[in-house]
Amino acid sequence: MAKLVNIDSGAAGWDKSIEANFEALNQDSGWITPTIIAPAMAPVGNSPVEMRLYKGIVLMDGGVVLSEDINFGGDGNPTNAGIKIISFPTQFAPAGGWIWCEAVESFAQETARISIQPDGIYLHKSLLKTASLDFGSVPAYIAKVSN
Repeated sequence: MAKLVNIDSGAAGWDKSIEANFEALNQDSGWITPTIIAPAMAPVGNSPVEMRLYKGIVLMDGGVVLSEDINFGGDGNPTNAGIKIISFPTQFAPAGGWIWCEAVESFAQETARISIQPDGIYLHKSLLKTASLDFGSVPAYIAKVSN
């Protein structure tokens, strides 16, 4: 998470504070592999999910495969609490709290409702074992900035 410095335009060294803020916002984490949580697992022979924080924007690529059936009951309504499948470092938390989006389920060529929350990614759709979620299809989002 970028750590920003408050700027007092009348104080000595205010220009250094501005430069420090630009440096904090322009950081690049490089691609990291977040923690994958069962029933999700890294796909065999394909790229596991990766995340990158670049200039305050979070990018994702790769995917996960389910090791067991996920059944929320009913019609798979995405209003359920969901099941956490990925955990990531706090600097990858979304700026607005939660983000609702869709990941492509590669096997059935449909989408699966997910939420990106401050502590990780949650699945909100019933899916069968071996379902493959592609996080390259998830839009980039703005990471939370602290001061």
